[in-house]
Amino acid sequence: MFGIGMGEFILILIVGLLLFGSRLPEVAYSLGKFVRKIQLSLQDIKSDIEDEIRK
Repeated sequence: MFGIGMGEFILILIVGLLLFGSRLPEVAYSLGKFVRKIQLSLQDIKSDIEDEIRK
Protein backbone atom coordinates (compact mmCIF):
# COMPACT_ATOMS: atom_id res chain seq x y z
CA MET A 1 0.00 0.00 0.00
CA PHE A 2 1.71 3.20 -1.25
CA GLY A 3 5.11 1.55 -0.83
CA ILE A 4 5.03 1.53 2.98
CA GLY A 5 5.22 -1.42 5.28
CA MET A 6 2.98 -2.35 8.18
CA GLY A 7 5.42 -0.98 10.76
CA GLU A 8 5.58 2.37 9.02
CA PHE A 9 1.79 2.49 8.71
CA ILE A 10 1.39 1.84 12.45
CA LEU A 11 3.94 4.58 13.23
CA ILE A 12 2.04 7.05 11.04
CA LEU A 13 -1.20 6.07 12.78
CA ILE A 14 0.32 6.61 16.23
CA VAL A 15 1.72 10.01 15.23
CA GLY A 16 -1.68 10.94 13.79
CA LEU A 17 -3.39 9.98 17.03
CA LEU A 18 -0.92 12.05 19.04
CA LEU A 19 -1.31 15.10 16.81
CA PHE A 20 -5.03 15.05 16.18
CA GLY A 21 -6.47 12.93 19.00
CA SER A 22 -10.23 12.59 18.80
CA ARG A 23 -10.34 14.72 15.63
CA LEU A 24 -8.46 12.07 13.63
CA PRO A 25 -11.57 10.64 11.87
CA GLU A 26 -12.64 14.15 10.88
CA VAL A 27 -9.17 14.97 9.55
CA ALA A 28 -8.96 11.66 7.67
CA TYR A 29 -12.37 12.28 6.07
CA SER A 30 -11.35 15.77 4.97
CA LEU A 31 -8.07 14.46 3.58
CA GLY A 32 -9.93 11.76 1.65
CA LYS A 33 -12.29 14.34 0.14
CA PHE A 34 -9.31 16.49 -0.84
CA VAL A 35 -7.51 13.59 -2.52
CA ARG A 36 -10.70 12.66 -4.39
CA LYS A 37 -11.09 16.23 -5.68
CA ILE A 38 -7.51 16.21 -6.92
CA GLN A 39 -8.06 12.87 -8.69
CA LEU A 40 -11.20 14.17 -10.40
CA SER A 41 -9.42 17.35 -11.46
CA LEU A 42 -6.53 15.36 -12.91
CA GLN A 43 -8.98 13.15 -14.83
CA ASP A 44 -10.67 16.24 -16.25
CA ILE A 45 -7.35 17.72 -17.32
CA LYS A 46 -6.29 14.44 -18.90
CA SER A 47 -9.60 14.20 -20.75
CA ASP A 48 -9.26 17.79 -22.02
CA ILE A 49 -5.73 17.12 -23.27
CA GLU A 50 -6.80 13.91 -25.01
CA ASP A 51 -9.70 15.77 -26.67
CA GLU A 52 -7.33 18.45 -27.96
CA ILE A 53 -4.93 15.82 -29.31
CA ARG A 54 -7.76 14.12 -31.20
CA LYS A 55 -8.70 17.41 -32.89
